[in-house]
Amino acid sequence: MSLIIYIDDDKEANKLANLYLKKYGYDVITVENTKHAREILGKENVSLIISDVGIPGESGPEFYRVLKKNEKYKNIPFIFVSGHAMGYDESLLEEQHHFVQKPIFFPNLVNLIKSMIG
Repeated sequence: MSLIIYIDDDKEANKLANLYLKKYGYDVITVENTKHAREILGKENVSLIISDVGIPGESGPEFYRVLKKNEKYKNIPFIFVSGHAMGYDESLLEEQHHFVQKPIFFPNLVNLIKSMIG
């Protein structure tokens, strides 16, 4: 089964992501920051990371850039989510990454996940 890390400092968003993604058959670990995501990456075989763009501390795009420089993690697919499209880092669009606007319509997110990892 595919393991997804969902990173969002909004506890309610994490609860919803956990509920819906498990409903569609994915294993999900929700965390509130990239520090905790790193701990999971060190212990688990992660198939996909979904991260809010604007999380306190290290942002989603900053975390992404760090991972892409690491041989072990550089091939893990990444989806960004945000309720603030204006805050989205334009350079990520140039790299052709997936972005989902909040509030998330989970059937669409699941279809995107399926297209990326099955």
